[in-house]
Amino acid sequence: MPEKWKIARAIAIQKKKGNTNLENQPISNLCAIEKLFEKCILMRLEKLNMDVIAGKHQHAYRRSHSTQTCLLELVNYFLRVRLVDG
Repeated sequence: MPEKWKIARAIAIQKKKGNTNLENQPISNLCAIEKLFEKCILMRLEKLNMDVIAGKHQHAYRRSHSTQTCLLELVNYFLRVRLVDG
């Protein structure tokens, strides 16, 4: 990816309207072309069989897989190991 696409423009946005406190929340905007490129790559990856490429335990960048499903899988694994080992 070109270095120019990786540069983000940071903007400070006020947390609440009318707030006299000067706390700002930084928001970074990446290049629109980089976002489109990333979306195209993601769409192609979703068409592939991710179980073959990354393994069935990969949870990132997959539909219906999240940190919650990853945690549930880990808990189930540890419970099975504990029951087998006694």
